[in-house]
Amino acid sequence: MAEDQFEWLDKEAIAYIKKNIFPEYRGKLTDNQIQYILDCEYDYYEDLGYFDDDNDEDRNVEIDEDEVFEAVCKRVETDGRIEELPSDIIGAILDANYQFCIETGVFDDEEEEDSEKA
Repeated sequence: MAEDQFEWLDKEAIAYIKKNIFPEYRGKLTDNQIQYILDCEYDYYEDLGYFDDDNDEDRNVEIDEDEVFEAVCKRVETDGRIEELPSDIIGAILDANYQFCIETGVFDDEEEEDSEKA
């Protein structure tokens, strides 16, 4: 996926997250705060090599949501922003972004696919 496609997805994701995040967080997060969490998540995937040119685009990648959450929380803490963005807010942003990615086809929801097969 090209860099400009990620920029477009980020703008769409931020709008989706602001609209669909848990009600107690609506209106309390800035675009920059959400973008920061999305960047931390992207960096996590990049560090794992998911965006390397030599990767097969059709390969099935399993995402451990708990690992992503832990990695993003650690990054936020390392960057000194954990008071501004505590783990419950990080989790809410990541959950909303995950739903956005499923709805837009960036991710496949294997749990949903498995339940449809049953």
